Amino acid sequence: MTKGKIAVLIPAVYDKLDKEFVSGIYQTLKENSFDTLVFTSVSNENTDGYMCGENNIYNLPFLSDIDGIIMASNRFYDNSLKESILKQLEKCKLPCILVEEEREKIKGVFLDQKKSIYDITEHLITVHNYENIICLTGPCENTEAQKRAEGYICAMEKYGISKNSKVIYGDFWHNSAIRLAERIASGEVSRPDAIVCTNDIMAISLCNELPKHNIKVPDDIAITGYDGSIYTLITKPAITTVCGGDLCLGKMSVKALFEIMGIENSIDCGKTHIRICGSCGCENDEEEKNAHCTLYSESNTILNEKETYIYEPNAAIIKAGAYKLIAQRFELCKMAQHTHLYLANYLIEDFPGRRWRVIAINPKDTKNIRANILTRNYPLTPEQLRKKLKIKDSDTHTIIGARLADKPTLFLCKKI
Repeated sequence: MTKGKIAVLIPAVYDKLDKEFVSGIYQTLKENSFDTLVFTSVSNENTDGYMCGENNIYNLPFLSDIDGIIMASNRFYDNSLKESILKQLEKCKLPCILVEEEREKIKGVFLDQKKSIYDITEHLITVHNYENIICLTGPCENTEAQKRAEGYICAMEKYGISKNSKVIYGDFWHNSAIRLAERIASGEVSRPDAIVCTNDIMAISLCNELPKHNIKVPDDIAITGYDGSIYTLITKPAITTVCGGDLCLGKMSVKALFEIMGIENSIDCGKTHIRICGSCGCENDEEEKNAHCTLYSESNTILNEKETYIYEPNAAIIKAGAYKLIAQRFELCKMAQHTHLYLANYLIEDFPGRRWRVIAINPKDTKNIRANILTRNYPLTPEQLRKKLKIKDSDTHTIIGARLADKPTLFLCKKI
């Protein structure tokens, strides 16, 4: 028998880290005989007329029969929407908890991000003997960016190399990583032994960008991340990063809420850990292999549906590096880290790019097929593939050669 209902207020649940956070809440509440009610919307962007209507869903908890509220306030990008919800929370009489934020009338839970970055910086110093280490973090006014940078500074001070400390404030996005790679390549920033990135997006971008300037990772510069994104495992090399934070936050939120509600508990919130991979100079082939299997399994789930569509964003989106944003906005599954094609089992009419309907996967008999040929992150060029398959050109169909997770795959498609 359920003891009560707890509402979770969270913007659109896009990726695995969002799901990990919600899972931490759900599992913990279930173990304590509470139901979980998740209130979410389809987007996490600034509101327009349509989204204002969608976001009315966040008013429902205040009209429902619930016993407490957890708000993932650190995940809301739309500040006006966030403040609107917070005002309602401050007025209501229900027990409430905020995630990675605190207000005068509402208690918050915080992950020890400082220690996590301290630990990963310590790994670079003690295991790899690096001394000249840079920290690339988020905006200087951002609390999380500051906390993570403090962990790096503390580690550098402990091991007597604080004179080499250099914190670069960025944007938690691709842009700051690309700029730093360019500055290092030009000599504007002296080449460090290692760079501690305080999120995975910047770490992935650096691993992709530095080789363009003939700087190898980790041979020339070691890189580490923070978040535990699965995409760090299919980057080349796979990235050493901090994992488990979102699962911990989910459990911590429930524990803190129970304390406010006067409910005794013995909830083990767990702790973050460092997932060691190749970007720091270590090796962990098993983790990388498991990641490819996970992505391949997810892609196959979509491909097993009756209707499957392939999407390729237009050149402006690809040039801007907005790979994750396009997947989030349209709820698409990316084929692989460096394959900028996406899968879905539904047709998107207003997609900003090209679309194909999949007819067959790895067709065995191609002798009688006439098709245009495209390759994306595939071992053969279109010309080489056409010669191998002995296919004549035609605009009626398209054969797309691409990597699905880490496996070269052929898709026979019809352009929409």
